[in-house]
Amino acid sequence: MATQIHTTADDLIADLQDARQVELAVFTDLADDQMLGPQERFLEPPIWEVWHVGWFQEVFAQSLPLDPWHPVVHVNWHEAKAYCVWAERRLPTEAEWEYAASGSDTRCFPWGDTPPTPERVNFDYRHGGPVDVRALPAGDSPFGCRQMIGNVWEWTDSHLKPYPGFVADPYKEYSEPYFGQKPVLRGGG
Repeated sequence: MATQIHTTADDLIADLQDARQVELAVFTDLADDQMLGPQERFLEPPIWEVWHVGWFQEVFAQSLPLDPWHPVVHVNWHEAKAYCVWAERRLPTEAEWEYAASGSDTRCFPWGDTPPTPERVNFDYRHGGPVDVRALPAGDSPFGCRQMIGNVWEWTDSHLKPYPGFVADPYKEYSEPYFGQKPVLRGGG
C-alpha cells in the first residue's frame, strides 16, 4: 500500500474523517484557560488512547497518563493545522509570533535584555525535557506570553523566506532551497 502524502491541512482532515473518533470529556485551551467544549468529538493522535480512568499516551512502549499541563510535542505542521481547524483557531504567522515574543521594542529576549537564567527559560535539557506550560513566569514577554524561547518548538503559519539583505553563502543548500517550501518554527531550546 502506498503512503499518502498530505499537502494541506484540509487534505489531512478529509482523510481523517474515516479514522476512529472518541469522546473527549473536556479540552482546555491552555493559552487563555477557557473550556473549548465538554463532550467534543475529536480525532486523537495515534500515540494517545482513552481508558476508563483518563487519557494516556504511548512513551517508549509504555502507556503513561497524559499530563494536561505538558506542552504538546511530536506533532507535525499538518497536525498542528488540523487541531487549529478543529478548535476554530489558527497558528500565528511568524511576524505575529515575533511580536508576541518581544513586543514593539528592541529587546533581545522576551523578558528584556538580561541573559537567560534557569528562572526564565528551559535551555540545554536542564529539566530533562519540556516543563509544565505554567512554569517560568519570570521569562514572560511584554504580553504575558510564556516560554517563547526554550522548552519546545512552536509552529507558525508562515513559510521560510529570506530576511532582508540575505545573501546565500557557499553552502546555499542549508536554507535557500527551502525558501517558500518549509513552515517556520519558533521558540525551542
